[in-house]
Amino acid sequence: LEVEVKGILQVDGDITANSRDVSTSSSLHGASGGSGGSILITTGALTGGHTGHIQALGGAGDPSNGGSGSGGRIAIYHSNNITHAFYAGTFDVYGGDVGALAESGASGTVFLQNLESGNTTLRVDNKGRASTDHEIPNIGERLDLAPETMGRASSFTSRGGVSITSTA
Repeated sequence: LEVEVKGILQVDGDITANSRDVSTSSSLHGASGGSGGSILITTGALTGGHTGHIQALGGAGDPSNGGSGSGGRIAIYHSNNITHAFYAGTFDVYGGDVGALAESGASGTVFLQNLESGNTTLRVDNKGRASTDHEIPNIGERLDLAPETMGRASSFTSRGGVSITSTA
């Protein structure tokens, strides 16, 4: 789904690209849910109240043993919110519900970028759903990858002393 608004986009309802759930009456025994879709929004300003929902949810699998689909992707590029408060609704990209004998789908991502300031935010939130394998634990530390100076280079060192090198 792609939405382009030259002026102000006010979201007080729903913008969704959600997967459908596998029905319990389906002949698809053990089927997994589908992945959430993609939403791309480009707007001058994004605003809206707490009733707004922008979602790309994964679908639920067969309740007995089907895994769920992963969340989708939301990308929002906005210019400013000088005269309007920023959007106060929710961004949801979590995987679908899962039966007891199956694995949860992973979280999707929400990417926000202010085109004037260049500030970006990446959100990853699976609403507490954990995969059974390959989980990356949160060790509670923040890694600051901001370089001392910005520029095009094959490597840089962050303020925290972490060196990043590109092989591309």
